[in-house]
Amino acid sequence: MSILESKTKVRISEILSPSVTVGISTQSNINKFAQMASEDPESLPPVKFARVNDDGKLYAINHHDVILGSKQAGVSEINGVITDDKCSGSADIVKKHFIEILENETLSPASIFDAIDFLEEKL
Repeated sequence: MSILESKTKVRISEILSPSVTVGISTQSNINKFAQMASEDPESLPPVKFARVNDDGKLYAINHHDVILGSKQAGVSEINGVITDDKCSGSADIVKKHFIEILENETLSPASIFDAIDFLEEKL
């Protein structure tokens, strides 16, 4: 996966992301990131994004807890890294998300269906 930009500001309102992440986002992590976002938004880890179709929407591949914490804190923009990977539909998005999670996080199998249902509805 190659990177277009090393770091850019992404408006939370432009992110297409399941309300239930395929990884495990505990409320304590969300609260931790909400506090970080309130005190110093620049200290949040950047979120990796892929573009969906040709409409310019961005899908968060990782760090859904950062997004949820930022929303909780009322932050409108976060740091992101946008890949040059294009996703043509929900299968591509879920695949990229799983690859990222399996390499870096803990997978919550029960939430896979929630993510697929959400994406099928939005795309």
